[in-house]
Amino acid sequence: MQTTQQSQAVERHTATGRNGIITLLKEQVKENPTEKPQETSGRGLNDKKYDIELSQRLKRITSLILRGDKKNKFMAHKMRHRTEAQIICTGEYTKGEISTFHIDLTEISKRMTFRRLMIEWLTEALNHSKSFRRAIFNEARRGGEYENRELMYEMLWVEMDMKNAGITDEETISQQIEPLQDKYSDQMSRHRSRLENICYFLLHDRYGNREQSRLMRDKLRLLTNSNLETLIGLYCNTYNEEHKEELQMQAKQVNREKMAERRKATYTLKKTMSAAQKRQQCQRLKSEGYTQKQTAEELGCTERTVRNYW
Repeated sequence: MQTTQQSQAVERHTATGRNGIITLLKEQVKENPTEKPQETSGRGLNDKKYDIELSQRLKRITSLILRGDKKNKFMAHKMRHRTEAQIICTGEYTKGEISTFHIDLTEISKRMTFRRLMIEWLTEALNHSKSFRRAIFNEARRGGEYENRELMYEMLWVEMDMKNAGITDEETISQQIEPLQDKYSDQMSRHRSRLENICYFLLHDRYGNREQSRLMRDKLRLLTNSNLETLIGLYCNTYNEEHKEELQMQAKQVNREKMAERRKATYTLKKTMSAAQKRQQCQRLKSEGYTQKQTAEELGCTERTVRNYW
């Protein structure tokens, strides 16, 4: 990967598309998916807490599917997506997750390999491109922590009202505030996935204090795949802006070469086409609705010649 400005011809960088960076990385994954998730009994220090969360998630997913509502199926799909993202980020899974959500470990392996390639690519970009690091700093100025206090207070009020009404069953209370929790979680997720907040996360700790630049590379591993793809898009925009003049000059040169080839082809057509063929082509274009001026441009001759055959 070339991230420094050179006197040689530069190419426009794109994240997606036929020759996009993300597309090329996905092609490498198809050839050799090397990463494999490891089975574990829990999630490190929070094993007990995680097992409780997984048990609650299992009850929720089962009840949602049994209800058969489209909205419930959508919620079940979203919960499965979150679980897959967690496995991809940590590289670990439990039997409960696989059996609950019917997760395909082969697909997870490909996505983990894709994630590793993106992290390596971005780490190299951070090491070699000052403009990319500067772009992250500038974006981070517009980011910050987010907290929807209204939803948080609403959840607290619902819980307090139910307890004041004599309802002490935790499961009943949880079912009441569950929609608010999902809404709060979705809003937090959307906010954190915005570019300025991704950059803010890379540069600051949980308390908003600026961290050392070297930690920025380590924190790439804490981002989701979609966050990493967003950063690759930022790099492409920064690179193209940095080499804007060279890219514009190259585009003009390509256009000049195309025009030259077009004029050459038109001149050859003009010299090789007989009068009868010109008359035939004029009549054909006339029947298709072309004007005399458009016909002249199409055939590469003057309007006077077209009028003679019109």
